[in-house]
Amino acid sequence: MTRFSGQELISITEQDIQQYLIKLSQTGVSTSKLNQVINSVKFYYETVLQMPNRFYSIDRPFKEDRIPKVISKAEVFKIIEATNNIKHRCILSLCKTSA
Repeated sequence: MTRFSGQELISITEQDIQQYLIKLSQTGVSTSKLNQVINSVKFYYETVLQMPNRFYSIDRPFKEDRIPKVISKAEVFKIIEATNNIKHRCILSLCKTSA
């Protein structure tokens, strides 16, 4: 974390970490990446420095719900037609009829 270079690790506050996470989220970092950062900070302080619950109340970001991309029936038929392997074509055809 270059933001805290030259600063004593013990002097970093929960508010400093929250501000850093906000700054990261504004740059477009994924929810998964933010959770990894939180986990690494907590691990370092709790396990390495043996300071349990140092950053216990850091809020975790919620994973945003995404609508899956659905392909059209025409695209499904193109995929089936483009399949050369007869076994794979059969499997795809069965999936097409069951849906």
